[in-house]
Amino acid sequence: MDLIYDTEQIKKFFDEILPSSWEPHEAAFISIAARKKYLPEGYMTNLGKRPEMLDRDIIKTRDFGRYLAGLYRFTSENGYTDLNGLPIHDWAKVFYANIHLSDSVAAYEEMKTKMAGIDREIISHATTGHNDISHALGEIRNLHGLWFTAMQNTYSMKLWIDYDIDLLGCIDKEISAHAAFELIDELAGQTITKHAIITHGGVHILLATAKNGTAFSKEFNPDTVLKALQNSFRETAKEVVINRNGMVPLPGTLQGGFPVHFCLVK
Repeated sequence: MDLIYDTEQIKKFFDEILPSSWEPHEAAFISIAARKKYLPEGYMTNLGKRPEMLDRDIIKTRDFGRYLAGLYRFTSENGYTDLNGLPIHDWAKVFYANIHLSDSVAAYEEMKTKMAGIDREIISHATTGHNDISHALGEIRNLHGLWFTAMQNTYSMKLWIDYDIDLLGCIDKEISAHAAFELIDELAGQTITKHAIITHGGVHILLATAKNGTAFSKEFNPDTVLKALQNSFRETAKEVVINRNGMVPLPGTLQGGFPVHFCLVK
């Protein structure tokens, strides 16, 4: 299975969702995870209900070749297995890309706070011998993982608001995306910069933030848009929420066998 099926879709994400220029402290974050719900019924695995992160990469410069190489590295013979040592089938895999650039300075500050906590645990154990330091030792062994998590969770400028519309299985995703576009423009009274990413389970509507050129008002703002979308899709979606983790399935890749892609704005 070719997990990367359309590099032009990935290029569109790189060019149109990520900023056109990056500061030295900024970086892009990509990852690959596994989800049990995408596997064929009866497939033996101990994957849980929540996504299990398999691998991550930090792209330090605005270089699409480097970005793409990081994604292809995830598809090589990498030996991803579940906790029982069983190979993870491609059907379970999903590529995620952060829609905001990571802030390495903020991540560094977060790591300093984390390390200070580890130091306190170790010093307390050394001076009193009372507390268990197994947690601190585990954190030390996983410093690389802590750094990835810090980079994933600390953002530079946020340019997009992500409305995640989890549609019922029988609902047409493309039609739903265009309906969301029309609703947002009607609410704003003008055409607003936005994108729709069609995924395995529905649609991610990326709406430009105020820092990205959107003029919000009392009547048209992130909260009123959310309420309008929830009302519009109340019978066709399981839920409509603002996704605040900054991660979306990446267009041009397969998500549980489904080709994630941009929906064209009419």
